[in-house]
Order: sequence, then C-alpha cells, then structure tokens
Amino acid sequence: MNIIVAGAGTAGWLAALYANKAYPDCNVTVIHDDKTPIIGVGEGTTPLFVSFMKAIDISIEELIKNCDATIKNGIKFTNWKGDGTSYHHTFTKNEDILKKYFDALSNGINLDDVNLGATLANNNKVSIPIDNIDDSVYLGRKYAVHFDAKKMAEYLQSVGISRGIKTTIGKIEDVLLDKDGYVTDIILDTKQTIKTRFIFDCTGFSRVFVNKVYNSPLKSYKEILPVKKAMPFFIDKTGTTPPFTEAIAMKYGWMWKIPVGKRYGCGYVFDSDYITDEEAYEEICEVIKQKPYIPRTLSFKPEYNTKPFNKNTLALGLSHGFLEPIEATSLLIVINMILDLDRSKFNIYDRTDNNTYTEYYNKRTLNYVENCVNMVYIHYLTPREDTDFWKKFKNMIPTSVYNILNKIKNFDLKHPDKEVINTPPFNINNILKCMAGVDYVHQDTIKKNTDEDENVYHELKKYIENIQNICKKSKNHDEYLKYCSNT
Repeated sequence: MNIIVAGAGTAGWLAALYANKAYPDCNVTVIHDDKTPIIGVGEGTTPLFVSFMKAIDISIEELIKNCDATIKNGIKFTNWKGDGTSYHHTFTKNEDILKKYFDALSNGINLDDVNLGATLANNNKVSIPIDNIDDSVYLGRKYAVHFDAKKMAEYLQSVGISRGIKTTIGKIEDVLLDKDGYVTDIILDTKQTIKTRFIFDCTGFSRVFVNKVYNSPLKSYKEILPVKKAMPFFIDKTGTTPPFTEAIAMKYGWMWKIPVGKRYGCGYVFDSDYITDEEAYEEICEVIKQKPYIPRTLSFKPEYNTKPFNKNTLALGLSHGFLEPIEATSLLIVINMILDLDRSKFNIYDRTDNNTYTEYYNKRTLNYVENCVNMVYIHYLTPREDTDFWKKFKNMIPTSVYNILNKIKNFDLKHPDKEVINTPPFNINNILKCMAGVDYVHQDTIKKNTDEDENVYHELKKYIENIQNICKKSKNHDEYLKYCSNT
C-alpha cells in the first residue's frame, strides 16, 4: 500500500518520516519537482518541533551538525514600543510563572528578570543538560531550534532514504479518482503513473490537491494581518551566536534575524500599501548599517484553506496556507496537524465515517489557525504611533482579539479562566509576553493578581537570584554548538 508525499520541503519530509514510522507496513514515496526551489533563508521553530524530532528519532545534535541549527530560547522583540527597548517572549514554563509575572509588574521588575529563558538569552546561554548533569534544577526549561531550510530538507531526505522512503522526481500533471472521489493514481509529466492510498499535499503554493483537485475554500486574513511582502536576505555573523530569534520592529512591519551557521537569515516583512520595495530596502540598510544582496522579494497572502483534509488527501505547510513568519506559526501548524492524526489514531485503511472525521478534523484545524491569527495580531498592539501602519491596529481590533483582551482585563489568578490559559497555541503566558512588554495589561488586572504581602519583593529577588545561578551553571551557546558538532 502506497502513501504519497507530494513535495520535498520541510513539511513534506516531516510528513514522510511520520508516515514511515506510523505505518511501517506501507510504502512511503516522496514525489517532487526538482525545478521547484525550497523557500526560506533561515527558519525558526517552537518546542513542539523539538518534541516531534525526538518522536521520529532525530536528535537535536544531528540537526546542529547537519542543518546549521542553533538553539532558540525564544524571541527578542526589539523596538516594538518605538523606544529602542527590547523584551523576550520565551518558552520557559513553570507552575507559578503567572504569579511571578504579576508580582514583578506590580513591583516594577522587568518580566525578563523573572524568566529563565530571557535570562539565558540575554547571557547567550542554553539550559540543556549534557555530560549527565542533573537537570532537576532547570525550571520548566523549554527550547526550540533555528535551521537552514534548504539544509534541513536535504538532511531529512537523507534520513528518510536511509529508512526506506523512496523518492520520485516529476511534476504532477493529472490524477485519477474513484467513484467516491478518492485519488487512486497520480500521473507525472514523465508519464509515470503511481497508485496511492493516501496523499500528503505539500506542493507549496501550487496547492495541487487541496485547491486544484478538491477546490477547498480559502479564508483570507488580509484585513486583519496586512503585511503582504517579504524581502529575505543573509548577513554575516560575527561574535557570539545569540540563542534567540530577533524580531525588530520597523516603520511598516518588522524584520526577522535568525542565527544559522556562520550567518544570519534575515527578512523584512512589510505592508506594501505604504512603501515601495526600494523604500523597504533603504530602511533595511539604515537599520543594519549594511547593504545586503536581496535575491528576490516575495509576495504572499495571509490565508488558509478551511478544508485541508479532503477524502484521502491532507494539505500541509504552504499548501494549507500561510499567515506571516512571526512566532513560527507555519511549522507549528504543520506539526500540530500531523500530531492530530496521531492523537485521533487516524487509520488510512478504514474509510468508514471518513466524511465525519475529516469535517471534525478541518474544524479543529481552523480553530487552531484562528488562535494563531489572534496571537499574531496581538503583537501589533503596541504603543507605537510613528506611522499609519502602527496606528491602525488599535483602531481595527477584531472581535475575537477584543474578547481576549477583555478576558485579560478580568483575569483572576485565584479563579482562572481556563479558556484563556489553555487555548493552544495561545494562552495567557503567551499573551502577556506578546503585548509589547505587557503595556496593554490593565492596571486593575495587575492589582487583582498581586500578592500584597510585603515579603513578595524579597521572594522575587530570591527567585531571580536562583535563575541567575542556573544561568551561571548553564552552557554557553557557542560552546554547546561546538560540543554537538564534535559528538
């Protein structure tokens, strides 16, 4: 029985490696057009990616060796308040972190000071135990990785081939359907016909199956998320390797800066309604004090297919849709969708109630996507008013985001709203760290959730001291990368 993965980018190979492990009695084949370039100059992930890699038996050490990977403690947001300051949104989790946040806010202490991930990031450290070090002291440590997208796809392909996954080069020209609308055969431009039982549609913006075969409706978010162009480029990296993605607020969008190997993968994401490509390039040069080579400018639409799962095909990655690069939502959604198949114990052999299952799956996926849309939008609710781009966000808050802001305003730590806390991938920890240093957290909320005990300040100082001690014991990021490369 054949499982086909159409497309050989990161999403395609993640799907192939998952299928190879989940269905060991099936033949997994990756079909790709070798004339289609892999998009990406440097990509960031979330801790879910690290967990998924472990689940398909790939270590972080191997990614560092083969994909120019680096560690990501979180994201450093620079100049999102418009005053040149920065703050970190990290992955650190521990049971009382929310209380620490509110107590810190009420005592005039920077949230980064009570966050292990931010402390590590600011000191170029990583809290990944090695050499049998006891890891019990690492408070809620979580981390992700950055990688070179092209090298990642090549590495995953080499792993896949070593595990028996086959590859076929060719462009999909046509498909055959049975009487119930399931794809039975794929016809390539080489005239080769390949039979299939199930297909992961990872054909990128071509969207061969999800749109061309099944005409799945696209839902646009361009009225909510107006950035629509990306200008990617590389710059050389000197000095230490920061263990974080940097997101630098610009006049009409923001710029990512991701350490991969010996360079940074960068890009300016902007709203082209306000500036031309030439003006965007001038702004890049002004900010980074260099004149980088821009190989191309990418136009995109923030949109997702509302029905990625059709019959025996599932669209993943760019085939499914795209928002914008902030918070690594693209791969986050890909992995969550693959894991949802696993969580629901989806069986490719059994088509009983397939329509009921796919309808449920699609609704669940759309809900997850729209939680990501809300999370992305909240980043733009900053104090900046230096351009019309930044001004407009506070004047066009979507109802779904407005409702979240109200829940934050009324949030009670002693009687927490579980919907705010546990709405994957969005929760109140993320909200607090996505709002330009929580400038938009209502003062009454802080007061309500603050312990008035006079010892709180001293307890916070002890907590911060403990974090700093952990940081001192932790490995320097460059040392860790070197250690992994030599193992």
